[in-house]
Amino acid sequence: MTPTRRVAIAALGLVVALCCAFATYVVHRVFVGTEVGQTADQALLEKAATLPVAAAHAAESVLSLFTVPLVLAVCAVPPLVAVLRRSPWHAVAALVLVGGANITTQVLKDHVFERPDLLALGAPNSLPSGHTTVVASVMLGLVLIVPSAWRRPAAVVGLVATLLVGLATIVAGWHRLSDVAAALLVSLAWSGLVLVVMALRPQPTPVAVPVAGTGRGSGPGSAAPTERLTARR
Repeated sequence: MTPTRRVAIAALGLVVALCCAFATYVVHRVFVGTEVGQTADQALLEKAATLPVAAAHAAESVLSLFTVPLVLAVCAVPPLVAVLRRSPWHAVAALVLVGGANITTQVLKDHVFERPDLLALGAPNSLPSGHTTVVASVMLGLVLIVPSAWRRPAAVVGLVATLLVGLATIVAGWHRLSDVAAALLVSLAWSGLVLVVMALRPQPTPVAVPVAGTGRGSGPGSAAPTERLTARR
């Protein structure tokens, strides 16, 4: 990868990280900090509560899979895949992405964001959604470390899985739409940061491997041994 392309990718990652971080603040400010936003969020949550009972049961069945051991095992998948591919940089990147996104979600939800009781519902803050963050960060981590030929299928599967879990949290009445949106934004913000580091990481210096001469002299077809490199390494 050329230096120019690396800088362009790093710039893109930084823009994504900053835009998603700002968008997370906006989502909280609008949908949690204003009466209009809370009303819209609550209306959608109440609409989801009118779905057939089977839908709620299906949603709760999906969410019941999120036990602590399973969550830890799922979060370990991207770094483990990177280790199996013998790519320590990607393993660290995946670990930072998954860990950073999920820690950020819990810190924002429990210690930073507050939910004013504008509708007199007595509901605690639930933004961002922890369930959605787990799935979104793991899927983004996999997209980051899988071979390029697998990235598009991994992205499609990851998007479907993330939307499925996000929808399940709404149908089950566990989270609002703004909670799910904020979780996606937090995960994308960390993806952007990791992309910056990966693009600007030190690149290995190519090592020229001399090839023994053919012994035919110095004609046009016989370059000096130090000028000939193995082309199929």
